[in-house]
Amino acid sequence: VIDAMNAGMQAIGQRFNCFEYFVGDLIYAGEIYTQALNQLRPILMHNSPHSESDNNKVILCTVEGDLHDIGKNIVK
Repeated sequence: VIDAMNAGMQAIGQRFNCFEYFVGDLIYAGEIYTQALNQLRPILMHNSPHSESDNNKVILCTVEGDLHDIGKNIVK
């Protein structure tokens, strides 16, 4: 499922590069991706050898004031 979602995001990115999609389309796609991932998170965590309580930490950020955080949110 994640591979299919990533392929969809790549297709959207390609359409954006060809001027077929616009920034609003990217934002909307990112929001849908995030919502889908939130629905899948319990399943992914259940099948993962690690749990959220493993105290692993990742720092994920963008430049202060940068509104272009779509990629960061996808990775998140």
